[in-house]
Amino acid sequence: AEHLCASRGYTVLNDDVIRDSKILIVLAQGEPSAEFPLGRAFALYQDDDGALPYSPDDTVILPAIPLVKQLRNLHSIVPGNVPGVWMLSTEAVWVLGDEQKPFGDLSPSSLTAFCSPVAAKVAAQHGSYDLNDDLAIRSLAYREPPVDETAEAHLILGLLYLPPLISSHFLALASTNPLSRATYHGLDSGAIGLRLSLFFDIVYSTCSELEEFVRCRMAPEKIDCAHSDLLELARRVIHGKLSKFQSRA
Repeated sequence: AEHLCASRGYTVLNDDVIRDSKILIVLAQGEPSAEFPLGRAFALYQDDDGALPYSPDDTVILPAIPLVKQLRNLHSIVPGNVPGVWMLSTEAVWVLGDEQKPFGDLSPSSLTAFCSPVAAKVAAQHGSYDLNDDLAIRSLAYREPPVDETAEAHLILGLLYLPPLISSHFLALASTNPLSRATYHGLDSGAIGLRLSLFFDIVYSTCSELEEFVRCRMAPEKIDCAHSDLLELARRVIHGKLSKFQSRA
């Protein structure tokens, strides 16, 4: 955002700065572990024969890691002439159909969230969107036991699209207290960090009332419950910026 402002002669982020810009924000999520020291986004999975995806000389990694797979998926569905901000999470990997084409009906005034229809018992292990008949997001659920396991649910995918109208408001949050604590600038300044969720702190702000949103503790492992005062203050700021917009799936 800072680079875009400077390159266009602006000091403040606004709609004009990103009116014709295409921005990709990749969130390489997944905690490092002994099995995946760089996180799951950079994991090397064995094939059916137990071989790792290396080149013949074992020095160059072939593009078979989850991060690259997700970038290829995104390349397949993003229209080439649509500006805005795409946010891609690598926490979960999804597969496209063979005939998948770029989406051509993205709303210029709504946040677009992506989901996949699955059985409710599958979605109950993850997160899901509750949709109205017009595909507007009514609410979110996280690991809730389904009333009917055979019913269809809308599994949350780690992909969001923000058109310029919304992305300018979203990117401006990075320089707003206490949201700046969730950025590297805030951490470098010595401030207490703030962990936020794309879905439970951003998407949910567009489909809930202020006090409901501020006090919600859905998916506690995904949000910063350790700093409740900061989290609630941040959510009031987020709601003030984004609640006037709608999210659609």
